Amino acid sequence: NGRLSYNEVESGIRHVLELDKVLDCNKVVKLAFQVAKGKSGRKGSNDDFVERSEFRYLLLCIRQYLEYWVMFDSMDTDDDERMSLREFKAAIELLRKWGVKVDDPEKVFGEIDKSGGGKVLFNEFA
Repeated sequence: NGRLSYNEVESGIRHVLELDKVLDCNKVVKLAFQVAKGKSGRKGSNDDFVERSEFRYLLLCIRQYLEYWVMFDSMDTDDDERMSLREFKAAIELLRKWGVKVDDPEKVFGEIDKSGGGKVLFNEFA
């Protein structure tokens, strides 16, 4: 029918690509789907689905967010899926290796922590 629901995309990732055998990519797929759906801006498109014209963008988002997930997961050393300021500061050298220069860790962390909760979640980081 030229469109995909989130469940169809997630099922394809799990059963066809079998990415879940390598890493838990549920957060990545969910965020990529949210960003890609409705991207075409066409009248009559349904924001609950990724349309055929948005599929390539969905794939690009999945790829990009997978990279962000690897970064985030490397920085989240206590594996609680939330990054603290302490973890962020400890990862400054790692960020530099990835080409990200951070001069003021507290300021940058505050800008990333959109909710102001003192912890950065993956969707804030991405």
